[in-house]
Amino acid sequence: MIIALLLASLLAVQSSVDFWVVTEASDREVSAVNVGFAFVPEGKDYVLAAVHTEHRQGTAATRWTTPASTDEFLAFRCADGTFLVRGSYTYSGVADPIRTSDPDGVFVSVAIDPKRQKQADAVCRPETVTTPRFRTLSGLLQAHGIQTGPTAVTPRLVGPQPYPVSREERGRQAREPEQPHPPRIGISASHAHNPGGGLVIGYATHRGGRWVSEFYSMGAWPSNPAAEPVIFVRRALDSWEVQEQIQWADSRTCSGLTEVLRPANDLALPILILPLDEASRMRIRETAPPPPPMADGPGPHIFWAPGRGQTGHEIQFSSFGGPWVDWANSVDRVLEPCWQDERPVRPPDA
Repeated sequence: MIIALLLASLLAVQSSVDFWVVTEASDREVSAVNVGFAFVPEGKDYVLAAVHTEHRQGTAATRWTTPASTDEFLAFRCADGTFLVRGSYTYSGVADPIRTSDPDGVFVSVAIDPKRQKQADAVCRPETVTTPRFRTLSGLLQAHGIQTGPTAVTPRLVGPQPYPVSREERGRQAREPEQPHPPRIGISASHAHNPGGGLVIGYATHRGGRWVSEFYSMGAWPSNPAAEPVIFVRRALDSWEVQEQIQWADSRTCSGLTEVLRPANDLALPILILPLDEASRMRIRETAPPPPPMADGPGPHIFWAPGRGQTGHEIQFSSFGGPWVDWANSVDRVLEPCWQDERPVRPPDA
């Protein structure tokens, strides 16, 4: 929550001692560190500073559209020349915001990253700064030809378009109602991605973007329950309107995949309780999960699977932590060396 509040204040007028210093200005991005805002927290051995970056060409996470910006909160240890990115927030007008939070991470040397070296020099030795100082971030951006405010909120594609759109086509698009986009996660999306088997489970995680993993049972199951099925796994980065960087894994060549999936059968699922009386509210208090992390942390894991038995046919829920997140993380560790670009060949009896 604290980081979220600080993010909201970045474009506000700073106090008389605050100033922004540009550390990078190119046709690709403009980046600046708020040297005047930097401070040493009580009892700590590092300096906290805010960094703002405007991506002139967009980023992969924003589908290469602009405006696109990243706000970061960094800790610099001036004594030994190390830094830590404690949190970041990338946002645009067309894509879901990407948040990271790692306040207890490991400090690394600024020497490995020229961009961080420039920022550390500005924060740790502000008296050496020779570039112009800006009292406000908006003033800095305007000085570099970057618009802020209402005139800059309309997303636009950067660079040449794949083909020109005729006046007649634009008129037709204006007359026709906009078609809803098909879902990219969940039961329906997994059925659309099906390589020819039965959906076992799917989940989405946030690691520098939303990654979707879907597991399919191939082979003789369920016609031959005694045979262990072959499991295909499809993974994709869920970007704006599409899924990209699609990769596959196969239990025939990925050691331990089937074994790491089985413990999910023993994990408890969320239960439905309607808080309509004191007894039901007491059950909610007794069974409530731990509170989610602060709003500036990563988003929740989302799980979905076909329901079994008489109680339903679809299951979907989300979790910020706990046994299901631990299980998904263990599955991801097993899958890490197994990814390949080509979809595996189906078993002969599939």
